[in-house]
Amino acid sequence: MQLGRFICSLKPKEINEKLLKAYALLADPKTNSESEVLYSCAYNFPGVLLTVGAKEWTILKTVYSNLMKSKDASVRVTMLLSIHEVAKILGPRLTAERLDSIVKDALMTVSYTHLRAHETGRNLVCRLLLEKKKKNKKQ
Repeated sequence: MQLGRFICSLKPKEINEKLLKAYALLADPKTNSESEVLYSCAYNFPGVLLTVGAKEWTILKTVYSNLMKSKDASVRVTMLLSIHEVAKILGPRLTAERLDSIVKDALMTVSYTHLRAHETGRNLVCRLLLEKKKKNKKQ
């Protein structure tokens, strides 16, 4: 299902709470165990957040948290690779308040090698976060 892509195609005023809750339900591993659907939700998450804005973080934070905790590594890596975009949309205050603990938990479950395999120039931040994590563990 491509609900995330559909939401991204709409104008913010065309998106209601019911539509966002349907997206959240798709991204919930308790109600949906299909890796392909969860991956699609993860892939489209930054676009959905950009479309609706940080004002809808109260609904989307559960989606973000669920996807970051997914059993499927490709879903978690996709979410980690979008950290920089999500942080830009949320702004510094919300990023520090809401995103930090979720990301720290997710970083513990994804291997450094796996992330390096998915690294691109735009996604350097994930590698740097992992290197910082490794450095902190040594101290």
